[in-house]
Amino acid sequence: MDGALSREQIHGMVSRWMARPPEAGALRIVTDTSDFFRLETGDVLLLGGKPYLMRSSVREARFGLDDEVKHWVKRAIDLVTGQTKIVKLVFYEQFTATIGGIDRAAAAPIRYAAPSAAGGLAEIAAPRGE
Repeated sequence: MDGALSREQIHGMVSRWMARPPEAGALRIVTDTSDFFRLETGDVLLLGGKPYLMRSSVREARFGLDDEVKHWVKRAIDLVTGQTKIVKLVFYEQFTATIGGIDRAAAAPIRYAAPSAAGGLAEIAAPRGE
């Protein structure tokens, strides 16, 4: 994809996928992935200059967590290719654990590698079975 897409171009791409697309001025184009709770269905996420239409959060169906929402894992449509994708957003988790009487702070490691414009990270993958 050459050059940055305009808001109007992105709106045109979104219009193909939504029954009632928002007006061009109301379309939310997100570049900062650090607060993944604010990323909603119908938003467009720009990762590496490529637009993804956010659909829904994925639900965990394993490990006894039936239908537990994974807010950092989103279903999306790649607006350039039309393919369905899974977008896994990075988050840093900090907690204190006491092991053998010793308190230690820990954080989740960086696991994913596609940077957003604001420095957040995400992994893009095709859903299982597709």
